[in-house]
Amino acid sequence: MTTIAKLQQSQLGTPTYHAGMIERTSRIESIDALRGLVMIVMVLDHVRHAFMLTGNPEDVATTTPGLFLTRWITHFCAPVFVFLAGTSAWLYESRGRSKREVARFLFTRGLWLVALEITVISFGWIQTTGLVIWQVIAAIGVAMMTLSALLFVPRWLMITVGIFLIAGQDVYIQAMGWFSGDLAPLRKVLQSGGLISTPAVTMLVIYPVLPWIGVLTLGYAAGGLMSGEPHDRRTRFCKIGVCLVVAFVVIRSLDGFGNMRPFMEQAETGPGWIAFLACEKYPPSLAYLLMTLGPAMLGLALFERVPGTIMRMLQVFGRVPLFFYILHIYMVQSSSRLLFWFTDDSPVLLLGAELSAHEGLSHIALLPIPESLQGVGLFSTYLITAICVAVLYPMCRWFGKLKQRNRSVWLSYL
Repeated sequence: MTTIAKLQQSQLGTPTYHAGMIERTSRIESIDALRGLVMIVMVLDHVRHAFMLTGNPEDVATTTPGLFLTRWITHFCAPVFVFLAGTSAWLYESRGRSKREVARFLFTRGLWLVALEITVISFGWIQTTGLVIWQVIAAIGVAMMTLSALLFVPRWLMITVGIFLIAGQDVYIQAMGWFSGDLAPLRKVLQSGGLISTPAVTMLVIYPVLPWIGVLTLGYAAGGLMSGEPHDRRTRFCKIGVCLVVAFVVIRSLDGFGNMRPFMEQAETGPGWIAFLACEKYPPSLAYLLMTLGPAMLGLALFERVPGTIMRMLQVFGRVPLFFYILHIYMVQSSSRLLFWFTDDSPVLLLGAELSAHEGLSHIALLPIPESLQGVGLFSTYLITAICVAVLYPMCRWFGKLKQRNRSVWLSYL
């Protein structure tokens, strides 16, 4: 590197981020903006879950268009978050790190994320130590540790593994049927999800890891698409996005392969368009991932042309996603508990109350939902979301600037 190049690099600085928050000497603005947008949408989903009493918003027979779409737009959060975590790993490597350095980084960060999920984040969700909830941060952590090994296999094999873990679920679901007895908990973590009860811990697996390993791996493999000029990236993203959307329509129309929830059967009980879009997320089906990652690629193309003010606002969130994620969980769940305490004299957490009715959780002290409790409506849900985002914005902006100024190692973990 020349002296001039080194001077330019030192002037640019090297902001860092983790859990999809990979250190970079220069940032691709569209990635941070898209991540920031889906994080705002994520708040909407978690506010809905914490403040509304609605039943299942994807039950075609009982949901309303407004409620369904409120839930549906939040489906983009996890796939985009995980995919961009893989892309960021590629960008981290492209700055001159060796594969061994990248592998060490991914493995240690993955361990940290799993530890964070089963302690700080789980407590934030239900505010009890009696239950561990295995969600997207833990899935990203395991996927990062897996990618740290896949870095050393040929690229074609890495891509094959990623595609198989996503598109081959109909195959390996059957193959994992022999995971029973002592191996049953492993199957739940890897593929099926569900409740794991042992004398030491009770854990609810919501995000089984195999499909998400596939998403993060393909995100890494697609990292090269981020190179080049904005116009070139925009063209690539548009083409890929359209292809993925078309593939979703075709596969969903087949009404069998790629999704465990046939829409024709659901359409007999409610609107057909809702049944068509109600794809299986737990675990994420091929149709679900095509439905979300296709528009996400189009979103990356769009953000190559979005006005600077909007981009900068979204990037404030997108550059500190783990900090945002932890902070918003405690904010939303604590606010929900306080609201119901003041209005109904019952400091209940709706998520905890829902889980208390789950088979096998009778031994965990989670308050049930009182019969008199009334949740908020859809309008109030959007209003509360806007308030949360407005409160989080200056906090995230402050923390982002702090990370730029302070190179402490502990800050890099957030």
